[in-house]
Amino acid sequence: MFPLWPEWRPEWALGLALSTLGLLFFPKFLAIIDAVIHRFTKDFGGSFRLFCSVMLEIVISVLLAPLRMWAHSRYVVSALLNVSLLWAGQNRTEETGWQEALVTQLPGMLVGGAWSTFAWSLDTMFFLWSLPVALPLILAAPTAVYLSRNSLGQALRKRRLLLIPEESKTMALLEDAVWYRSREPSNSTLTPLEQAVLRLDHNRLHLALAWDHRHGSRKAELESCVARCLDQGPGALSRSEMSQIARDRQSLCAMHEGAWRAPPDSFWGRSIARLSAQTKDT
Repeated sequence: MFPLWPEWRPEWALGLALSTLGLLFFPKFLAIIDAVIHRFTKDFGGSFRLFCSVMLEIVISVLLAPLRMWAHSRYVVSALLNVSLLWAGQNRTEETGWQEALVTQLPGMLVGGAWSTFAWSLDTMFFLWSLPVALPLILAAPTAVYLSRNSLGQALRKRRLLLIPEESKTMALLEDAVWYRSREPSNSTLTPLEQAVLRLDHNRLHLALAWDHRHGSRKAELESCVARCLDQGPGALSRSEMSQIARDRQSLCAMHEGAWRAPPDSFWGRSIARLSAQTKDT
């Protein structure tokens, strides 16, 4: 279709690049302007540090965007080829070593290098235009290693860069959670699960947030967990089983009704006695 191939139109490429940059980065600068106008830049370390943080975040985003595209493309192709996929939880505490980074990122680095060589053989401007995608792929291993360094994050925090308000002033909700977990449990204090089962207001709130999970084989599993919990108390269940009960509407309803019918000398009977004592004290 084109006598001269490949057909290179620099003005089209420039327009595409500028429109893409505007779409991606203009909202970030609008956020800076909004923070300055409403005078809450202090929560982010000050106006100058906020601007530096946004610029640093842009650089990191440019380095990570092609890596994400490569990873997503790999997962899509693997799914189409019926390759088994594993989506494990993220480990945000362990640092990435050079060997692991090279092994995992080597395919993308080879693709980035091959694409750059191909673009250079076609046209110098085309090579420069493709660098924002190719260069981060080539630098994938160093990016993975250095961005996983805890020392780098601590150094940025010490200089009050990439700071968010919650790091300057801890949220009251988080302070309450830390205090609750650190204090010694009292024999007269009901656990959150006991309150969700026994207290009508708590139980109604959890019922409103829960879903119906009793489908197929899970129905018998949940009924068994509820029976054991009513008979022996929450100690007879694992954390996973207690979580399943707390997320299921019918199980919460059955727990509430069964616990209030429990004998006085049972676990739930003693919990009701503690709840009554707390009610009298307040």
